[in-house]
Amino acid sequence: MMLKSHWRLTGAVSLAAMLVPAYALAQDAQSDRLQRQLDSLQKQVQSLQKEVAESKKREAAQAQAQAQSQGSADAAYAADVKMPMKVKAPPLPGIKMTWGGFLAAESVYRQHNTVSDMGTPFTSIPYPFSPQYSEHEFRGSARQSRLSLLVEGSIDPTEKLAGYYEMDFLGTGITSNYNQSNSWDLRLRQAFLTYDNTGYGFHLMAGQGWSMATQNTVGIIPRKENVPLTIESNYVAGFDYLRNWQLRFVGDWGSVFWAGISLENPAEQVFTGAGAIATAAPSTACS
Repeated sequence: MMLKSHWRLTGAVSLAAMLVPAYALAQDAQSDRLQRQLDSLQKQVQSLQKEVAESKKREAAQAQAQAQSQGSADAAYAADVKMPMKVKAPPLPGIKMTWGGFLAAESVYRQHNTVSDMGTPFTSIPYPFSPQYSEHEFRGSARQSRLSLLVEGSIDPTEKLAGYYEMDFLGTGITSNYNQSNSWDLRLRQAFLTYDNTGYGFHLMAGQGWSMATQNTVGIIPRKENVPLTIESNYVAGFDYLRNWQLRFVGDWGSVFWAGISLENPAEQVFTGAGAIATAAPSTACS
């Protein structure tokens, strides 16, 4: 019994002698790992501290520069120094082009035949003794189809230039007729340039357009004519629809009071007697 106990004690001592170095090695490895982690954390903390310090330096420099700038502005204001200000003017709008017009498919019926298209010659309405008095007349036409172009541009906020062109197909060519192709020619209605200065209330027009004697809806400027709304191309009896070359000067006061003068070149037909042939009057005649 004593021998067995001795061997057991010897084995336990030997096992303990083997485990102690292993435990010591494990402790060393763990200590090294913890040390490395501590070193890494310390480096990160140092890096963050460095960034915070640099950020504070930048903020201090910006605050100092702003204070110096504010001090300079205050000093200049106190000394009544006028500091130039660079103000960029807004860009002027570009050229604006507006196409207009319409396509017409019109028809007219007359109780008495005047042998005319969309325009009724009021002075040619037949009397009862005429054979045409008992004839009815029906016309279908697209000749009043119209094309127009308006071009506008601004020089500055108060000055404006514009050009306007308008045409239809009420012209008559050598081969124009109702029998075959109805090939009617283009006809110039209006073509003029305008200059408007709202600052001084001044308006200028040069070219072919409605006479200044034509009734307007507002003011005495072009494209504001009070034209009767009818498909009759001669409009209504008594309406002055003369369109001719002119040079017009107009002034307005608050867009309420208007005054103008127009140099125009009209022409008219003068009858010397009943049944006489109309002859063109000199260009200096008025209508």
